[in-house]
Amino acid sequence: MAQATTAAPPVDRNNDRLVTALDVLLPLLGVGTALYLLLAGHHLSIWNVIIFASMWLATFFGVEGGFHRLFSHQSYIASPRTRQLLAILGSMAFQGPVIWWAATHRNHHKLSDRPGDPHSPNLGKQGLLRRMFYAHIGWLFSRRTALPQEWMRYAPDLFRDRAILAIHMRYWYWVGLGLVIPTVLGGLLTWSLYGAFMGFLWGGLVRIFLVTHGVWAINSICHTFGKRHFRTKDRSTNVALLSIATVGGAWHNNHHAFPGSAICGFRLWHFDISGWIIVLLHKLGLVSKIHRPSPQAMARRAINLREAMRIAPQIAQSELVKSQIEFEPAASQVADAGTIPASTMAQTHSAEHSALLSNDTL
Repeated sequence: MAQATTAAPPVDRNNDRLVTALDVLLPLLGVGTALYLLLAGHHLSIWNVIIFASMWLATFFGVEGGFHRLFSHQSYIASPRTRQLLAILGSMAFQGPVIWWAATHRNHHKLSDRPGDPHSPNLGKQGLLRRMFYAHIGWLFSRRTALPQEWMRYAPDLFRDRAILAIHMRYWYWVGLGLVIPTVLGGLLTWSLYGAFMGFLWGGLVRIFLVTHGVWAINSICHTFGKRHFRTKDRSTNVALLSIATVGGAWHNNHHAFPGSAICGFRLWHFDISGWIIVLLHKLGLVSKIHRPSPQAMARRAINLREAMRIAPQIAQSELVKSQIEFEPAASQVADAGTIPASTMAQTHSAEHSALLSNDTL
């Protein structure tokens, strides 16, 4: 991995809120236009559907499998070209530059649902809807989200990676590429300007809207509603239905209990397409050392005895585990999950991290 200096890139705070507003409003305008055309009888062709679905999956995996599980948590190792491709795909999602995203997410894990968490819906005295709105979108307009010293504090490892830093600095090229690709494909596959426009609309703006709000919904919904299967020191939850629209990201309580796991769907029926893609990439030789928690670790972290018995009955019944587990007596009483400090994540996997993951590595 090539190394670079750790000087933070400059941030123009005067334009930051304008860019955020563009991120929110431009895709929304695209969705409004798409709905108007549908109501006016302009139906989607099969090519429109294919372009939209392909761009949605590629860029959402770039965020969830790349920005999140690879760059933020180092939950698996990817070849240099694969790392670069995932950084580009995630950037095409219009979610912000890769180093900013990873640093912000590491900050979230260090202080999850406590003062300093950049997007918790469980802080403040406002009503629930206002707190959820802040966790969903409002936090993006905070001046603190743009501070370069925060990036340096939480992601020095990514600043030292020359290739990733170069992709980070060229963020707007990748956003533009994410709009050009579906436009060109739409024009070529239909051989028409209208096809190009529909490619831009559905594979570009509508796709960005669904990806961005899917990611933001994890912040707002998955810390408010849903089920908790593991003890954590925050209020993270699993929302099964949302996992489909977030390529597995909504198994959020699973993730907060085991932040170093590349797999967030722990059961066969858990829809975790990002985890499935990572396993496929491993079979293709593009990634390695896929971390995931052992049954022992999951049983010890289970929120109650019933959940532990579902995970690993033979382990939950043992005297050793019984003596180590202090099950959470109520949903409102949140126990310590041992979340990995961001400074530790930025350097390497800690001993605690390794203990959580055991030896279950591909």
